[in-house]
Amino acid sequence: MLRKAGVYGDPNRAHNERKLEITYLREKVGQLETELHSLQEHSISSTPSAWGEFAAREKSKREESERENVRLKLILASQIKVAKSLEAILLKRAQQQIAECSASIQRSVDVACPSGRTLDFRADASDFQELLEYLNATYREVDSVLASNGLAWMETTQQDVQMREGVGGMYLEVFSNKIMPFGLHATAEATWNYFKGSKKHRGTLYAKAAQNLDTPYTIIEHFSKELVAGNSSTDVRIKQIVRRYVEADREVVVWVASIEPVDMTQKPFGGFKSRHRNYAVIKRARASTPQHELSLLQLVSHGMLDTQAGTMYDPKYVRALTDFLLNDAARNIKADQQLIENVLMDQMLRP
Repeated sequence: MLRKAGVYGDPNRAHNERKLEITYLREKVGQLETELHSLQEHSISSTPSAWGEFAAREKSKREESERENVRLKLILASQIKVAKSLEAILLKRAQQQIAECSASIQRSVDVACPSGRTLDFRADASDFQELLEYLNATYREVDSVLASNGLAWMETTQQDVQMREGVGGMYLEVFSNKIMPFGLHATAEATWNYFKGSKKHRGTLYAKAAQNLDTPYTIIEHFSKELVAGNSSTDVRIKQIVRRYVEADREVVVWVASIEPVDMTQKPFGGFKSRHRNYAVIKRARASTPQHELSLLQLVSHGMLDTQAGTMYDPKYVRALTDFLLNDAARNIKADQQLIENVLMDQMLRP
C-alpha cells in the first residue's frame, strides 16, 4: 500500500538517472570530437586550396603542350622543305631591311623602323622629367587608389573593369587581386624581375631603349610597338618609367607611361594621346602562417585620354579608342598575372 502510494518510490531511480547522464555525456563527447575533427580538416585544407588551382593549371598546360607537340611533329617534315626554299629569300630581304634601317637612322632617330628592325639609342633622362613627376604623384596616391576600389581590404581572388571619375576627368580602371601560395619576398622579387625585364612587352616591338637611373630600382624606357586588342591594332610610341618601392610590410612596383600613335592620321587612333599609371602591390595575406606562407598580388591599371580644351572630338572615335584601351588593359593585367605565376612556379621547380 505505501509503495503504491509512492512513499518509498523507485529503488532503481538513482541508478537509472546515472545511466541516462552517462549516455548523454558519451553522446556529447562524440559530438564535440566530430566538430573538432571538422575544424581541423578545414584548417588544413584552406591553405592548400591555393595550390589546387596552380596544380590544375599546370596539368592543363602539360596536356596542351603534349597536344601541341603531336601537332608540330606531324607538320615538321613539310616545314623543313618550306624552310629550305625560303632561306635564300629571307636572307636577301634581311640584308635589304638592314640597309634601309641604317639610312632611316641617319635621317631621323624618331622614325620607327618596320617590324623586325631594331633601333638602339640611349634615352635622355631630361626628356622624362614630367613623367618622373607623374611617377612620384602616382606612388603617393597608392593607398587612396586601393581604398577606392576595395583592394585595401580584399583577400579573395577577383578581377574587375570599370569607369571612374577623378580630378583630371574620366579614366578606365582595371584591377585584379590574386592569392599566391608563396611568401611576400618571393612574390615581390618575381614581380620586380618581370616588370624590369622585356617579357612585359607583348606584341611586336619595333624599337626599344632602356636605361637604369642612379635612383635604385628605377628604369626608363622608350620604345615603339604594335598594340593589339580584339580586331584592332595600331603602332604607338611609348615613354615609360618603372620603379620599385620597398616598404616595411609590403612592396609596390609603379610604372607610368605616355602613349601616342606613330601615324597621327590613322582613325580612330590618330590625334589621341593617352596617359597610364599602373600598380603592382605585394603584401602578406592574413591567412599566411610561417608553415604555409601566402601573399596577395594586386594589380591596378588606370588609363586616360589626353584631350585638349576647346577641341571637338568625334564621339564615335572616342568610343572606339576607349574600348581599345579597355581591352588592352584587361588583357595586359591577365597576362601579367599569369607570367608572374609562371616565374614563381619555375623558381619552385628549379633544382
